[in-house]
Amino acid sequence: MESQEFAKKLKELRKLASHTQQELAEKMGMQVMQIHRYESGLVPPHEKIVQLSKLYDYDFFELLKLPKSESMAIEDDPEYGKNEIIRTQRALIEAQATIIEQLKKELHEKSISRLHENDVARKKAGGRAS
Repeated sequence: MESQEFAKKLKELRKLASHTQQELAEKMGMQVMQIHRYESGLVPPHEKIVQLSKLYDYDFFELLKLPKSESMAIEDDPEYGKNEIIRTQRALIEAQATIIEQLKKELHEKSISRLHENDVARKKAGGRAS
């Protein structure tokens, strides 16, 4: 993979989405300096490339600028396939865990809010009965 081609494509996708480097960093859970490095030619780890391709709804192999023949050869390699599946499964598990934690937090916050609302309502009702 040509790192400069990746850097150029990443910057292009980011600008098409009207994202600043800061906004992209926040969406990716990274520091803005890391996005700057990626746009300057540093190739990110596989997981981040997968995340970027999903974020921008862009074909993984196109993002890597692999010619179709090369991408097909990689896909046909059984070891690549196994490793790719494992990496993808890990990324999905991590994403699911993050979503579950976010949902738990939201549910907890809503439960606390509901308890508080019920408490206030009981106090008001108790005040009227006196």
